[in-house]
Amino acid sequence: MGSIPNAVQPYWGVVYAPPTPTPTPTPVPAGLSDYGIELREDGLLWSASEKLALLVGVERVADVFTRFGVLGSTPLLRFKTVMGEWMVWLRLAETQPANSPYAIYYDTAAGECKVHDPIPSVINTLVVACRGFMRQTNTWITHGEVLETAAVHELGHILDIRSGNQLRSFVGDSFMLPDCSVRGDRIMGTSSGTGWLRGQRGWGSAIPLGDDQQSISQFQQNPANSDIEAAADMFLNWVYRRTSDAAPSNLPSDFVPNAPSLAVQVTQLADACTYPSTGAWEGFQNINRTGNPDPTLPGNRRYWWIEGTFSTIFQNKGWQ
Repeated sequence: MGSIPNAVQPYWGVVYAPPTPTPTPTPVPAGLSDYGIELREDGLLWSASEKLALLVGVERVADVFTRFGVLGSTPLLRFKTVMGEWMVWLRLAETQPANSPYAIYYDTAAGECKVHDPIPSVINTLVVACRGFMRQTNTWITHGEVLETAAVHELGHILDIRSGNQLRSFVGDSFMLPDCSVRGDRIMGTSSGTGWLRGQRGWGSAIPLGDDQQSISQFQQNPANSDIEAAADMFLNWVYRRTSDAAPSNLPSDFVPNAPSLAVQVTQLADACTYPSTGAWEGFQNINRTGNPDPTLPGNRRYWWIEGTFSTIFQNKGWQ
């Protein structure tokens, strides 16, 4: 039988060079844009270290949402479930440039960040504007930059807004968060004959400035006696403690954040008083306003209370 010309050889009779292996793609780390975050600038650039700090803060928030059972198949989607599809972070110069298209955002105080509502004619989404050299103290050094904890604090404001202001409403409501002493002294809230106080005990850091206020510190990014700022700092402390410590235990499924009865608060937060007073966690420390150990465990009580409060809010919003 004659040979078959090479041109018509069957496939099984032809020796081909082995194919070049398809390389395994290297996963590309998620960037800020993947989380729905757009950066803009006006007279001052976002530094590389600020961009990294913001990304790390966003990733930590996405991690806590994963631990908390937020809906979504990936951390990116869980972040967007709560924070929305698009937000803008705007870096502003200390002094407003002439003819700035972002003039309306310069009501942000120099050295601070502020969340602005959507302005359809300028930026039609929530905007976090950060202006100039970020403030610092002799013990909390920022080098003028937006740090990770500042970014998480601002994300706390966005969560509050996205919740329909539920977070600030619960934080500032007429109830008292008691410590673990026999008397159940006030950590935060209202008490008979006095108005509402955010309290100075139980935060992740404390730097005394006077009898009734504190200067900025790592876990008190804005220590003003304001339910709005306390809400953002409660979120900040919760994010760090929840990602560095075990979750609070035995919170009732029908947790009532603003229960006016001291007995109810004591009962639903009982496990906070049997949990260790110290650990390797960050945020919500059991310390007094000067940073010394507080045996009444105000940090544990804050942690337990905000966990139950977020469960209520997230379920109300359909985020879990």
